[in-house]
Amino acid sequence: MKRDRRKAARDKIEAGIKPGASQARKKITKATLSANTFEAIARGWARP
Repeated sequence: MKRDRRKAARDKIEAGIKPGASQARKKITKATLSANTFEAIARGWARP
């Protein structure tokens, strides 16, 4: 498990991608997608 993650991180570094930045981008994308759900928009609209 840890060896696989380390290898993936090293592969990203070799490809010129920063692993930390890649993970942060995934986290932000996930938060953005979950914030754009119908329920979240409806709850925001319903608040006075």
